[in-house]
Amino acid sequence: YGKVEARLKTLESLKGKLNDGVPLKKVGDIMGFRVTTSDVKSVYNAVEKIKGELKGTGVDIRQVQDKIQTPRDGYRAVHMDLEVNGMRAELQVRTENQSKWADWAHDLIYKGRLHGSPEAQRYASKVSDALYKMDRGKQANMPPCPPAIKPNCFQLSP
Repeated sequence: YGKVEARLKTLESLKGKLNDGVPLKKVGDIMGFRVTTSDVKSVYNAVEKIKGELKGTGVDIRQVQDKIQTPRDGYRAVHMDLEVNGMRAELQVRTENQSKWADWAHDLIYKGRLHGSPEAQRYASKVSDALYKMDRGKQANMPPCPPAIKPNCFQLSP
């Protein structure tokens, strides 16, 4: 399907959750997995394949959230909340374009210098919408980058 990645939540991030009063059993993404595909149809095919492969393995699929059809702040992916041997994990399945977008938005808007900027959020959502069209095989133009965001405009190519 594309690329498969795994990660463990950093100790710093885990401490932050615990300091915020979140019980360890409620931290849903101590382990994280990501499957990256080429297009939206492949995302849904991968999700169904994963569901089938997990049957009878002892891995419990607690919830599936389709954030492609109902994005939040432009973020699009299918999330599967899993339980593995009593430990919670999160599996994200998204397109290559949306993965690039998520990395860009996370580093610049959610954790970076444009955090809290309504203009940056509007631009990010418009970029996400254009990528969604592309990921469904449709023509789309990238929105113009607002001056306040330059030189950190989203770039599709590496």
